[in-house]
Amino acid sequence: MGGASSVDLISGFCEFEQYPSPPAGRRHITWSERAPVEATGLGAWFARAAADEAGSVGSFRALRRELRRFDFADELLRRLNQAAREEIAHARLMESRAHRAGARRPAQRFQPLAQRSLFEIALENAREGCVAETFAALEMAHQAQHAADSELRADFERIAREEANHAQLAWELHALYLERLSPGEQEQVTAELSRALASLEMIESSAELSSFERRTLGLPSAAEASALRQQLAGELREAARALLVA
Repeated sequence: MGGASSVDLISGFCEFEQYPSPPAGRRHITWSERAPVEATGLGAWFARAAADEAGSVGSFRALRRELRRFDFADELLRRLNQAAREEIAHARLMESRAHRAGARRPAQRFQPLAQRSLFEIALENAREGCVAETFAALEMAHQAQHAADSELRADFERIAREEANHAQLAWELHALYLERLSPGEQEQVTAELSRALASLEMIESSAELSSFERRTLGLPSAAEASALRQQLAGELREAARALLVA
C-alpha cells in the first residue's frame, strides 16, 4: 500500500470552496457535554466556532498521547503538537470575535482518555479527520475570500490554511493506519469513511442566520453549498480509493 505522500486532497480545492455551517472541529472520543450558547446571530456563530476550535486542542493532544503508544514517528507526533498550538490561536481569534458580538465561548467538558486500539482510532480519524476536518478547512477558506471586512477575511485565511494542513495530516494518518490494520479492519475503516461522506452530502444549510449575517461571514447560498458538498464528497471518495489500490 502506498504512502500518504501520494494523497494531496487539499490541492484540488485550494481555490477554497464553500460550506454552510461553522467549523465543527476535530472531535475526539474524550469530548463530552457542552454548555449551551447564550447568544444569537453572529455572536452565537463565533461562540460555537471558538468552542469547536478550543475542543480541537484537546483532540490533538489526546491523539498524540494515543499514537505515542503505537511507536509512530517523532515527526508525526511533533506535527500533532503543532496542530494543537495552532488550534489554540484559532480559538482565541474566534473568542475575540464572539466577545465583540456580546457572546461567550460555551464550556466544553471532556472525559478521561481510555485506551483504544489502533483500529478504533482509525475509525474516528476517517470520520472526524478525513471528512469533518477537510469540510471545515474548505468552509473557512471560502469565508476568507467572501467575508464582509478585510480584518475578518484575514482571520479566516489564517485559520483556513492551517486547517487545510490538519486535514492533510488526517489523510496521511489514514494511510498509515491502513498499512497497520488487517484487511477486514481496512474494509471497516473504508466503510466508516463512506458513511461520513454520505452524511456530509445530506447536511442542510442552517436557517439560524439572517441574510446580512451570512454575507458578513462570507457564507454561501444553500444551493451553492449543496452543489459543492457533492463535489467534495466525490473528490474524497477518489482519494480513498487511490489509497486502497496503491
